[in-house]
Amino acid sequence: PVLATSAKTITLRARARVTLPGKGRVVPGTVTFYDNGSPIATVTLTTPTAVFTGLFAAGVHSITATYDGSSTLQPSAASAPLTITTT
Repeated sequence: PVLATSAKTITLRARARVTLPGKGRVVPGTVTFYDNGSPIATVTLTTPTAVFTGLFAAGVHSITATYDGSSTLQPSAASAPLTITTT
C-alpha cells in the first residue's frame, strides 16, 4: 500500500506486453485506469507503458488497470489492485 498524508498528485504506470509472437513491439490500443472500480483515465499507448497522473482525495483508493484491446489483440483482465490511502 501507498500512504499519502493528504490529497496528493500520484503518477500511475501500467505496462502492456505482448507474449509471443510480437515480442518487443509497442502494443496498439488503450489502457484504462480504475479507482474503486470506476474509470478515471484512458491512455492511448504510444510506448509499452501507459502513464496517468492524477489528484487523489483523502480516502482509500483501490487502483487497477486493464488493457482495452485493439483490432488485433484481445482485452486483458484487470491488474492486481494497488491500494493508495490518503488522509
